[in-house]
Amino acid sequence: MPTQNLSSMSDPTKRRLKVSNVRNNITVGDIFFMLLLPTLVWMIFGNFICDDLLFYIPTFSFQLRGQRKFYNNIDKNIGISGSEFFSYFEKATLDLLEKDSQMPRRVLKEPIKVSLLYDLFEKKVINSNKYDDMYGCLPNTKSIVARLTKDVNPIPVHSHNDYWRKLPLFEALMYGATSVEADVWNMETNQTLRQDSKSIWGRNYTLGVAHNEAFLDSCNQNLYSLYTGPLLKMLNQVNCGNDKEIKHGLFFNSPETTLYFYIDFKSDDNVLTYNLLMKKYLEDLIKAGYVSYYDFEKKAITWNPITAILTGNYPRNLTVLDNGPYGQDQGQDHIQEGNAETIRKGYYNDDKRYVFLDALIHDLGNSIVDSTTSITASSSLSQINYSCSGSGVFDEQCATNLISTCHKMGLKTRIWGVPSWPRSAESEAWIKHSNDWGSDFFNTDNLEDVFNI
Repeated sequence: MPTQNLSSMSDPTKRRLKVSNVRNNITVGDIFFMLLLPTLVWMIFGNFICDDLLFYIPTFSFQLRGQRKFYNNIDKNIGISGSEFFSYFEKATLDLLEKDSQMPRRVLKEPIKVSLLYDLFEKKVINSNKYDDMYGCLPNTKSIVARLTKDVNPIPVHSHNDYWRKLPLFEALMYGATSVEADVWNMETNQTLRQDSKSIWGRNYTLGVAHNEAFLDSCNQNLYSLYTGPLLKMLNQVNCGNDKEIKHGLFFNSPETTLYFYIDFKSDDNVLTYNLLMKKYLEDLIKAGYVSYYDFEKKAITWNPITAILTGNYPRNLTVLDNGPYGQDQGQDHIQEGNAETIRKGYYNDDKRYVFLDALIHDLGNSIVDSTTSITASSSLSQINYSCSGSGVFDEQCATNLISTCHKMGLKTRIWGVPSWPRSAESEAWIKHSNDWGSDFFNTDNLEDVFNI
């Protein structure tokens, strides 16, 4: 058959012939390379491409698309909040991790700081509002507080050793706990930790958060990164544009409810701990009007979204508590009243005390520094048992009387050291201490169990 001249062919015939030749020249290797190319692009350039753009890169990895879709939409209103939202986020994250072990590198794009779950939650839920500064105030219904505590009823529960939880601070709020606790240690560091750029006496210190000194991580697990920083961010959001004296709090359905924030002093140098706390960690919250205080002029407490309680090895000297970091006679404002010169009280010389001291239920006489210093009292169950077992037999009426005495002094009570195993023992203790003894806060390590009682 004679060969047909290409120039004599019609245009449609030419195009069909060219396509046919291309198809005949494609090999299996070419097909494999085309399928693999998007994945190679992702592996090489993924860390340099913004999250929103990356989601639209063509890929044949359905796991990757699922991850991007989940985390890009998690900050939207999906109709759940509180402990239900926490369970949803945890389960989805663990499911994705099981399918793809490289997920942390792709989503976080940085080393894990606290834990995979915490870091992802902080990045995609707490720090996900990219347009806060650009567009001003967000509606409170779109705030972090709404995502965490909408439709959550605040309950009188103390999150004991809160920093041990999967999501320190956030988990307690999502369950409705109105009291949290952080153990703090003095740590000298050469690093500048976010807002921790101030120094005390020419040296850089931070307050690390941990139960034992051996497990301190000054860079990633300090009082600012785990607590005061997130608290300031959440409260700034729900109070954006609020120039009223009364500030909105952390519980969406009950914005007037305060969060009791226990700071457990662990280091020997408690004066240094106190100065660090006041100068580096609470100061921004205080300036914004978020911290409760005792007013020396009005002789009354003004309640705000956060109430700071010192416990453990805190300083009991009022000179330290009220007269600033430089001693009794320095750094104070002297005001003239008639012929008498008086010294204004308070750490900031404003006649206000922004911290309260946790008294001891079983030893009120020796633990109350002053009638204005305490609003709470705590003791372990063993301390109460020992105090009420003078004859070797526990006197339950004695325990009830101790709690009653605290209430007459205006102190809310908390009993810690309750048996947590078997798990039913803790719930039984809560019912007994609340109903029979009249204790106010239930101290727990198992938020989910208490929430379901």
